[in-house]
Amino acid sequence: MDDDKPPRLGLALGYFYRKVGLTLKQAAVRLGLSDPSTLRKMEQGDIKLSRENLGLKIGVLGFFEEDVDAFLLGDELVDPEPLVQPASPVALNDEELRRIDRAASAAAVATAEYTRIELAHWKKALKAAAAHVEAEELWKTL
Repeated sequence: MDDDKPPRLGLALGYFYRKVGLTLKQAAVRLGLSDPSTLRKMEQGDIKLSRENLGLKIGVLGFFEEDVDAFLLGDELVDPEPLVQPASPVALNDEELRRIDRAASAAAVATAEYTRIELAHWKKALKAAAAHVEAEELWKTL
């Protein structure tokens, strides 16, 4: 990671408080920090932010811990860590690695979209089945 790049957890923290429309100062107050510079230092990596602590902080903002995972996946897809390869005559060049990264990103997005749609259909089917059972029980009482 470049020294001038903020850590991923810091990026996530900044994303989530901005997502709900808070300024740095407003977010610091909401998170119970006495000094907004503390929040800025967490974003920049000057103060270490653990995954667990980030989860607690975004919970205060109305998000779930799984939202951190989604953010981190998106960030990794946009800016993946370099693939470590041993020296080899078949090592992949930068263009090949870039194409692989793009394909992985497209696959992740497509999989997430498909899974979301299928889970919604599945949940609707469960609700419909439960409503049918309830209707049958009510019908018996008539």
